[in-house]
Amino acid sequence: MMNYSEAYFCKLFKQCFNKNFTSYLMEYRIKEAKKLLEQPTVNVKDVGKAVGYMDSTYFTRVFKRITGITPTEYRLYIFQK
Repeated sequence: MMNYSEAYFCKLFKQCFNKNFTSYLMEYRIKEAKKLLEQPTVNVKDVGKAVGYMDSTYFTRVFKRITGITPTEYRLYIFQK
């Protein structure tokens, strides 16, 4: 849309946000997933799909890498408060 090459866009993005686009996107998706996990009627697999992860195993792996706990553990923690 802006006629930037992928490499140039990534360079500009990193200059503006001090992180690469992929890291930013993953963190944003997990932040949105946390909001959805606060709704007890939404299935964990559906949360992953809603934030852009078609593979629920990969979603769980990314979620755990960023938060330190699985989506299911996060949900249990939220409802124990």
